[in-house]
Amino acid sequence: MSDGTYVTPEIQSFLDWSTGRGVTPTEMNKCVAFQAGKLHPVACDGYSDGAATPLGYICEARAVETTDRKNTCVFPFEYMGKTYDGCAQPMPTVASDNQPFCAVKVNKAANNALVEIGVCMDVKRIGYDGAAQGQYCGIPFLMNDQYFETCTKHKQLPDGINIKEAEYWCPSPLGVDKTTLLWNLTGETALCNEYFFPPDNGCPDHYEPVDQFCVRVSPVQKTFAEAKEICEHEGSKLLEVTSKALHLNLSALLNTKMKKYSYYLKPDYYWMGASPIEGSKRWRWQKNPFDMEAAFSNWRDNMISVGCPNMQCTAGEHGLVMKANGLFNWLGDTLTKKHGYICQSQCQKGFGWHDKLGKCVMLKYGRKKETTLPKAQHNCHSFGGKLMGADTCQDLSLIRESVLFEEPKAATYDLMIGLFSNGLQKATERKRSATFDQLIDSYGLKLLQFILDRTLLRCNFPVGMGTRLIST
Repeated sequence: MSDGTYVTPEIQSFLDWSTGRGVTPTEMNKCVAFQAGKLHPVACDGYSDGAATPLGYICEARAVETTDRKNTCVFPFEYMGKTYDGCAQPMPTVASDNQPFCAVKVNKAANNALVEIGVCMDVKRIGYDGAAQGQYCGIPFLMNDQYFETCTKHKQLPDGINIKEAEYWCPSPLGVDKTTLLWNLTGETALCNEYFFPPDNGCPDHYEPVDQFCVRVSPVQKTFAEAKEICEHEGSKLLEVTSKALHLNLSALLNTKMKKYSYYLKPDYYWMGASPIEGSKRWRWQKNPFDMEAAFSNWRDNMISVGCPNMQCTAGEHGLVMKANGLFNWLGDTLTKKHGYICQSQCQKGFGWHDKLGKCVMLKYGRKKETTLPKAQHNCHSFGGKLMGADTCQDLSLIRESVLFEEPKAATYDLMIGLFSNGLQKATERKRSATFDQLIDSYGLKLLQFILDRTLLRCNFPVGMGTRLIST
């Protein structure tokens, strides 16, 4: 592409080529043109293959911008004896964070030799369908005391109310303060291309995988109680480091973030989810009953409770913090002090937290064939879960609302859950009398409350097998 980035496979799948196929390996150095309304590979030199009339071209009235939002690229520019008319691919000799780069300052007296570089803004970061359509996404940005490094469904309204949108969006850079990155809540927004969605890494949006866990690192400084409440609202807990492997991988993640974003350099410490045991120098993780030293610890100078007065930490007054750099050592500190914090999702990888349900949920789509009931049950069990059950019509309605809210495209799929009528299960029907229309959940338990609700309330949407299933 003109910004030096590669076209994603998703975009490539929609391209209409005159040849009926994409570019072959022997055509990788060619340019792309429109021919009779379709894309066609052509020679880049002179934009002609010598046999056809030289092509015209289409210019867009905007310069190629840089990721710092402060400069525009200067073309052409010369670097190491080669002239570039567009962004250049990353090179070991250029500090561009392995991203395409351009010149933002050149020496015109020396054939436009590169003097100062900039990292090219990816055109796939341009938003669409909104007041800010056609503008680059203003990412990263700060909203509701959280930094967003990708597009998001979360949104804070001007009156302070937090909502969740149906589609991923981003703000216009004009509404994002260049120094604090704070979004003004009233600025224009646009929808995002899939390229800028949160990565599909098996974790909830804005969480990142570390070992078998999912974490969200927040450099926004809060008291222990504030940090704990935020994490719990997200279906998470304050971080519990129970192994050396988790500690080392977390350290690597923090080092990477500090190199990429300057706001991760702000906190000196991060809150973790541990408390001292009253009347003892030992500590325990808040969500685990065992002493944390029995699994793994990383106290500064190998001294338990270092950081507290006379190394005597008190339950209800002190909590555990981790140094934000270096060896990432642990210390005790006063609960009312403000530090960064790290949330650890209580959902295992592959499952996401659904606020409405208060549960960890995995959504799986049927492929070419409908998913059978035994296969659905088997798959859910293999993921460490079970088909989601329901006791009442209200529960069923809540499941439906939550799924459609989290993924609007789910409306085009049937829903399979762990709730079955005797009449639909032949094996069960042979074991019991078919006279009574009983319902059982995916554990084989009777759901008498649902029968009562179904009689009185008449659930107005179908329950049964389909191409979509939910596991919890």
